[in-house]
Amino acid sequence: MTRSISDDDGAPSFVPASTLKMLMSGVHIATPEERMAEDVARIERALAVIERAMAGA
Repeated sequence: MTRSISDDDGAPSFVPASTLKMLMSGVHIATPEERMAEDVARIERALAVIERAMAGA
């Protein structure tokens, strides 16, 4: 189910009702930039583990 809400310019945007409920309940929805930063951090941690493993081999 979707509900229509308006963007700043007044154009309708269709957002799933579950997303609207999360927004209204105060749940933080990560921005693409935040998700990318989390991905980069995960990759860096994985590389550090690999580097340590290779150094010990």
